[in-house]
Amino acid sequence: MAILLGILYFLLVFFANANMLLRTIKNNTFNKFRKIIVAFYSIIFAFELSLITQENLIKELLYYSFIILIASTIVFFIIMSFYYIKTKIVYEEHFAKAIDIWEIFNFFPIFFILIYYLKDINILNYEYIFIFIAFIFFYKVSKNAIKVPKIKEINLNEDKLKKDLKIAMIADIHLKKNLNDEFFINIINKINSLNPDLVVIVGDLVDTGINNVKNLNYINELKSTYGTFYVLGNHEYYHGVGSIAKELKKYKLHFLDNKSIEFDDFVISGVNDLMGLKLKTFEPDISKLKPKLDKFNILLTHQPKFVKKYDVSPYDLILAGHTHAGQIFPFSLAVKLEQGYLKGLYNVKNNKMYVTSGAGFWGIVARFNASSEIVLINVKSK
Repeated sequence: MAILLGILYFLLVFFANANMLLRTIKNNTFNKFRKIIVAFYSIIFAFELSLITQENLIKELLYYSFIILIASTIVFFIIMSFYYIKTKIVYEEHFAKAIDIWEIFNFFPIFFILIYYLKDINILNYEYIFIFIAFIFFYKVSKNAIKVPKIKEINLNEDKLKKDLKIAMIADIHLKKNLNDEFFINIINKINSLNPDLVVIVGDLVDTGINNVKNLNYINELKSTYGTFYVLGNHEYYHGVGSIAKELKKYKLHFLDNKSIEFDDFVISGVNDLMGLKLKTFEPDISKLKPKLDKFNILLTHQPKFVKKYDVSPYDLILAGHTHAGQIFPFSLAVKLEQGYLKGLYNVKNNKMYVTSGAGFWGIVARFNASSEIVLINVKSK
């Protein structure tokens, strides 16, 4: 029983602080203080977690938190019911707004209740080591989420290519106010430093209403031989997929809306996300694609489980994202179960698929045992 209480209390403290950290760093104004802000919440997390040894106290805290969770969830369902009666749609921009309201109602009071209970802290000498470890843990997983991703390099061989092809791949940036201009610019600069032949963005580029994103023009700074290619992710559908698609078409990228583009010795194709099947808009339609069997065929699809639902045998290389490699272990186990794939290079029907862990994060500011990445795929001609 004590172990279960400890686990529940750890999750409570972790998610409350991670959510508050996210809301603090949303504004570009705080960019220069990000390390200090992360350190501040890491200190609070560490001291709050030190209360874990006081069983009666954490029982009381968990009880209050449970009441708040029930109340906030009721508010969430009331809001969603109102929107559903009005629009007959579940997944749209109002869904994301309702989630945001739920988080505010849930985590704000829990965070400040935890702060209040710090008055009861009674630190013994041995607990300083525990606090230090807790501080390092929270600081590390938070920094992992907001740092510019490292380059992950993959080498493949391909008979159909007449010359080598260098592909820079990103996914799941989740652009909104929680990822500031500098983060996006640094990703673009890092991609440009690779001198790629083509750049692919495999969904979840935008994760807010399109009017809230002020830095999409940086996409025009991406440099490559053949251009930038993009497909929708599921999160674009939550924020008005039509308006997002319309806006993205203004920039220097090829929006592969169930579309193929042919080059000298390769064809790049892209399908809309599986979320379109639920919403009956921007649905994936693989029949519209035009692979050429005598050329190297690349397929972009946001969710890797797409390959289990459709015949992808004409495609030599499939590129997908969505999973974030689980983002926080052990949630990776659930992601693997739901998608069938987690991260890395897979053999799919005698062809190859690479699933990236993504460049950004979703939800809380945390990545644990699931590093972000920019992928460089070197396809060598034979």
